[in-house]
Amino acid sequence: MDKHDLRASLKESRQKLSTNDVEQKSQKIVEQLKHLANWPDIKTLHCYLPLKDQKEVNTTEFFEFIWAEQANITCYTNRLVDGKWQDAKLQPGFLFNPAPELPKLDLIIVPLLGFDEHLHRLGYGNGYYDKFLATQPSAQKIGLCFELGKVERLPIEPHDIALDMVITEENVYLST
Repeated sequence: MDKHDLRASLKESRQKLSTNDVEQKSQKIVEQLKHLANWPDIKTLHCYLPLKDQKEVNTTEFFEFIWAEQANITCYTNRLVDGKWQDAKLQPGFLFNPAPELPKLDLIIVPLLGFDEHLHRLGYGNGYYDKFLATQPSAQKIGLCFELGKVERLPIEPHDIALDMVITEENVYLST
């Protein structure tokens, strides 16, 4: 299958999940994430906020954990403003402050439609994360995905950047 067909298939599978399934699976994924990172070494992180209509892994509870338990970490996210993705510093209470330029990030957490055994990611096909990850070569890169997004092999292009880890509700996959 090419990337276009894989995207369509994975979107269809994910849309079949109930809202309750998404929340339960998201809680399991976020719990694993809370215990896997080496928090004392992390000063800056970038994490997405979920697109509810896409049934992405919900990261809301993760941000609340960071603000309550890891107050020394500066959080960044991206959001759609006038049809264009913009980076923002995210403060407790989900308050956004535009961030025209991001610092060197220690950890980047990305949403995935799918991934393979080599931790190559499949996103929505807009290229946002391909470009973004390329600007942060030293950051640890973790993908969050439901187990239904695991595929045997993804078609890879030269600009694709593999992740260091993928967390699902069932497993933690590490790069080898």
